[in-house]
Amino acid sequence: MIERRAPPRLIVNADDLGLCAEVNAGILRAHREGIVTAASLLATGRGFDNAVLRLRGAPRLEVGVHLAFVAERALSGPKNTLCGPDGRLPPSAGAFARRWLSGRIRGEDLETEARLQIERIRAAGLVPSHLDSHQHVHLLPGVFERIADLATRFGIETVRLPAERIPPGGVPAARLPRLPGLLALRLLCARARRRRRLPPPLRFAGFLDGGHLTEERLLALLSGLEEGTTTELMCHPGLVPGLPEVAAWGYGHEEELRALTSPRVRAFLARGGILLCGFRGAGGSAAAGEDQVMADPVK
Repeated sequence: MIERRAPPRLIVNADDLGLCAEVNAGILRAHREGIVTAASLLATGRGFDNAVLRLRGAPRLEVGVHLAFVAERALSGPKNTLCGPDGRLPPSAGAFARRWLSGRIRGEDLETEARLQIERIRAAGLVPSHLDSHQHVHLLPGVFERIADLATRFGIETVRLPAERIPPGGVPAARLPRLPGLLALRLLCARARRRRRLPPPLRFAGFLDGGHLTEERLLALLSGLEEGTTTELMCHPGLVPGLPEVAAWGYGHEEELRALTSPRVRAFLARGGILLCGFRGAGGSAAAGEDQVMADPVK
């Protein structure tokens, strides 16, 4: 008798919910019409209230915390060591890392800001299932330990460890500029697991294609999912953002939205028996307690 392993399970998690109304609209559409099962909510975003309103019509979309220590305004106010003279958080992960690693940011200020962001999401009536951060800065030494403790304190089961694997066929030429960042994240994830003796994490995909996940790249990622594994796929669907600072990122928000709502992608999931799920429970149990498998595949 041939023993069959469990089918691959996939959490499709959209970052930056709450950033602006256009991103919110795209994420909710990718959930309703596509394969997005979870979203990470930015408590500091200009579109936070709009996101909370939209979430009332999406009870099956799992919500997590997208902590912001960069490129936003702190909820704790400008008079703390996280902020520069302009009252804003550091503009990038690199700027934040330099300030943090040189001791110019007090750990207490960082904890206070993270706590306020989590509490704002909970005060909106949402119970976060997972936690990650803008530009993955929660993985920095000393930051990760504090954030992991906060997650435990608030009953948040999963903290993102974005240790994406190098694709078997190598990194596509268009994605090579992101390879150094991927290698750095893998090292930081390995350190985090050693420091906290964490169980084997969810597998992760989407960093190499961050902001530029096309239909073809999505199909390639799905073809690499292995039986018996659960993978978080990070994505960034949206409509064209109206905020100039967001448009300046150069992300293909609408291209990602098309990929995540593609009939070809839904058909691939159905043929492969890939189960869509959420983070809740060991290994990422299904959103709303039920696995979703794509039915009526498009030929």
